[in-house]
Amino acid sequence: MTLQIAISALRRARAAALLAVVLGTATPAVAPAGEANSLTPAQWREDLKFAMTKIRDVHPMLHRRVKSDSLEAAVRNLERIIPELTDDQVLVGLMRLVSKIQDGQTMVVPWESKLAGDAFFPLRFQRFSDGLFITEAPKAQAELAGAKVLQIGGVAADEAFDRVSGLLSYDNAFTRLQRGPMALVTPALVRGSGLARTRDSLELAVRTRKGARRVARVAAVHDDSGGEWLWKDGNLPVAETVSAIVDVSEFPVSRRRDKDYWFAYLPDQKIVYVQFNAVKNDKEEPFDRFCERLWQEVDSKEVDKFILDLRYNDGGMGRILNPLLHGIIKRDAINRQGRFLVLTGRRTSGAAVDCQAFLEEHTNVLFVGEPSGASPNHADDAVRYVLPQSGLALHVSKYFWTNAMPWDRRAIVQPQIPVTISSADYFAGRDPVYEAAVALEDYKSFPDRLREAAPGGLAKARAAYRDFQKRFPESFGETREREINYLGYELLSEGSVDEAIVIFRLNTELFPESWNVWDSLGEGLMTKGDKKDAIANYEKSLKLNPENMGGKAMLRVLREK
Repeated sequence: MTLQIAISALRRARAAALLAVVLGTATPAVAPAGEANSLTPAQWREDLKFAMTKIRDVHPMLHRRVKSDSLEAAVRNLERIIPELTDDQVLVGLMRLVSKIQDGQTMVVPWESKLAGDAFFPLRFQRFSDGLFITEAPKAQAELAGAKVLQIGGVAADEAFDRVSGLLSYDNAFTRLQRGPMALVTPALVRGSGLARTRDSLELAVRTRKGARRVARVAAVHDDSGGEWLWKDGNLPVAETVSAIVDVSEFPVSRRRDKDYWFAYLPDQKIVYVQFNAVKNDKEEPFDRFCERLWQEVDSKEVDKFILDLRYNDGGMGRILNPLLHGIIKRDAINRQGRFLVLTGRRTSGAAVDCQAFLEEHTNVLFVGEPSGASPNHADDAVRYVLPQSGLALHVSKYFWTNAMPWDRRAIVQPQIPVTISSADYFAGRDPVYEAAVALEDYKSFPDRLREAAPGGLAKARAAYRDFQKRFPESFGETREREINYLGYELLSEGSVDEAIVIFRLNTELFPESWNVWDSLGEGLMTKGDKKDAIANYEKSLKLNPENMGGKAMLRVLREK
């Protein structure tokens, strides 16, 4: 190795480590020394400048989730180290930079550019509750279908997934679960993240369905479709493939996904099941006519449950939703808790989340499944640009949709009936989300259970909380602090002061590091007239959050009495 190549390798190793620090990732593998880039540093910097100018000018809520100084520091750092990175590393750095905005519609899209998007690894990955699996593989490597992924490029599967799952931008952790598998089959992203030394092949360590540990190398294949197959349920970009689902003779009705929207009446269960896969007008039957036919069917049948499935709906034209939304509100027979169920999942986004947020606010819906892949209040309606040098597509959200209260900063809408899917469920052709909706009977909400328990004191409220958590243990990383606090204030507004204090006390036991729960308990005690304990709790709140101006004001009032 010549001195110049050795120095180049050392610089790239340092740059790879610095890129990891700048962007908050594990250190990627170093590219081979002496490799020539397609673009010069000046060209990449021009693209970076173009991208950030468009984002600053167009995005409606740029600093909602990332502080301005943090974003601008990341821009400067990436600009500085570009000369020491490969094309793939710059691409990954640029995509991760844009993803810091945490808007699932604002992203760098790699597949439309020849620089990054003309080849793929012919695999489908999916993250289930029990790990990362391959759900479809080339026939020549059929043993991979159904295999659990243990390592990718020598990196543990969980770490590898974390490296790439945020590259395609996201609103929440469930967007990442949906889009991570797309990044894993894109050679430029895999290589730029340090999971492969070249774009030509992907090395996997897997455990096959028969329990054998195997190391396989999957070759990349040419595909100039712009990655269209990634977003569809069709075949991989190879002639023959093998699915992990075999020997399943009968699937639930929910497995059918051949139309943008369709419904079926299931007479044995008295269920109307509606699958709504895209918010757009079908040429053969526009959405308003479809809804007319749907409501005629509902009104003419005996219906015990109305199930609306939004799990495969990634949005479209929100303005066409009214015939569906208004039809639900008009029908008291189905708009009841436990009778109206909406199935959601990681793919639910865009206008489908607008639909979900409206239903949450205006109906008696219960959500079943995973949280959706977008926040109730979110940016959308992206404008497409093309970066001048690389040809990469840049999508930038133009509008911010306030579907819930303006101060609602939830990353997800928590399903009342949380359901996960395991690899065994998927491979057996089962749909546990749909099954949970069909089987649901005598549902009583979490707030209702606490409300019933509150008159019995704190011990009964604790027991009600434990019982509910035992029945629905999955919370998808969200706590119930907000829900409990809201119930406390409901009780307070109704004049049930003692019951409200029980609920507020429960919240302080469950979330003692939250300043807000102590503030709320202080307000409850103040309402009761317990000045001493009210002051003590406001002081606890202020110790946790000295900037709690409301707490400071209440303390002044209490001390002046």
